[in-house]
Amino acid sequence: MLLPNRNPDDIEEIRFVLESIAPADGIIFTYFAPEPSYVGLSIANIAVLRGTSEAQTLSDVIRGSIEWTEADGGFTGHPRVHGAFPRVLARYVRDHSAMPLEEAIAAMTQRAAKAIGIADRSLLAAGMKADLVLLDPDTAQDHATV
Repeated sequence: MLLPNRNPDDIEEIRFVLESIAPADGIIFTYFAPEPSYVGLSIANIAVLRGTSEAQTLSDVIRGSIEWTEADGGFTGHPRVHGAFPRVLARYVRDHSAMPLEEAIAAMTQRAAKAIGIADRSLLAAGMKADLVLLDPDTAQDHATV
């Protein structure tokens, strides 16, 4: 979904997107793990079911759909290879408060590992493999460029 400022709480921006780029009846789910009953429905359909505006529905869906975060590690010519996780921490956690830090970390570790079938990673527990990263969430920032 194209949100110029990447802020799922900016209802005016979401209205602009729905009016100018992608109409609510044209955004149809083919997969949505948080609510599988939405598959085959459009944002317009879901708004009616929920009794909320199309813009609010899209905002809620975007916020509720951040399951796991990945980097395009196989393509060395893109900033996401080096800046995806710091960008999530800086922009979505700190700057926009779109998700709590714990949710972002779980999306980058536990849910990502589960999604690709790595069973012995992502938790600090006996018998699990772990790579630890110490970070300051107040200063984490992406600086990657092409």
